[in-house]
Amino acid sequence: MSDAQLTDFPSLFSLKGKVAIVTGGSRGLGLSAASALLQAGATKVFISSRKAKACDAACKELNALPGLAPGARAISVPADSSTLEGVKSLVEAVKKQTEHVDILLANASASWGAPFESHPDEAFAKVMDLNVRGVFNLVRECAPLLGKCGTIADPSRVLITVSVAGLGIGTLGKNGTYGYSASKAAAIHLGRNLAIELGPRHITVNSICPGF
Repeated sequence: MSDAQLTDFPSLFSLKGKVAIVTGGSRGLGLSAASALLQAGATKVFISSRKAKACDAACKELNALPGLAPGARAISVPADSSTLEGVKSLVEAVKKQTEHVDILLANASASWGAPFESHPDEAFAKVMDLNVRGVFNLVRECAPLLGKCGTIADPSRVLITVSVAGLGIGTLGKNGTYGYSASKAAAIHLGRNLAIELGPRHITVNSICPGF
């Protein structure tokens, strides 16, 4: 039974002192991830989404969690990650409070369901702008902050939230998510390219594919 007794569990997985950014962090998967980062020992977790009130509410909830490390806190940095201007404003807000970032979770995402025959062009563009262009711009603009602290032994991390819809077939029919599926497939391949580009800078890039 001795193998079942983990006497120092935090040593197996600890983010003590790490600084993280979570886009789309005010609800859903992003909020859950932000909670996990803080509870694993992260010192600062920047919460970003389009709505300032949602970011503020999420930070209030996160900062009230029991057992956080001394001084650990979630910080609200609202921004629209679908535009380059929004991404730059996010990074500038982060720079005012830290000189480096250890973890970037590119989680912000949009979807749209509509029949094939009447699927709006503007909807397709909106989804691609946030789910693909937004991810690329976010990683590119954050790369200098991520590159300041990564080492071979302890690299900085980029995680991209994609979807099983990017691996197979998404929703079809009257609520077809054609743009969403295409954007997630593109984001997966983008992640592969970024992994090769940023690996020599001691920054790893991985995509995660949630699904039902």
